[in-house]
Amino acid sequence: MRRAFAAVLAAAVVVAGGCAERVIEPEASELSAPTTVSAQRYLADNAGAAAALREFVAVLDAAGPTVTDAEARRIAPELDRIAGEFTTLAGRIERERLEDQRLEAQRSEIAASLVPVIATVQSAALAAEQGDSVSLVMSVDSLRRQLPEIARVGNT
Repeated sequence: MRRAFAAVLAAAVVVAGGCAERVIEPEASELSAPTTVSAQRYLADNAGAAAALREFVAVLDAAGPTVTDAEARRIAPELDRIAGEFTTLAGRIERERLEDQRLEAQRSEIAASLVPVIATVQSAALAAEQGDSVSLVMSVDSLRRQLPEIARVGNT
């Protein structure tokens, strides 16, 4: 299981490709409708989503190579908190709009690629809360399969 987590973490690092220099912090509030934002806002939210995903994977990785039902329940509150942050930021990215057409095209692709990741992260957090280590591992495997697409889009 540790190998699967390591692969997920490596891919998660690429999600914010080109966004390492954050000018502003990611925004914690949700957007209820499409909203035009600055490039800096979008890049900060993108980097924040990538950081949340990395943190999510790091918590899973720290649980060790074999996660028991009890261990899943122990890490559940942290996974739930991080999943909420990631979901909020991914939702912002979905609703943000940019005047710069190159960034807007990238944002649109990234937003589409995040939809299944949101579901998987939420599923993993729920499995942990329920103490269902088998479902948690299945979610991690699913996440591992989804991240190469995000990495590909993030590097375009």
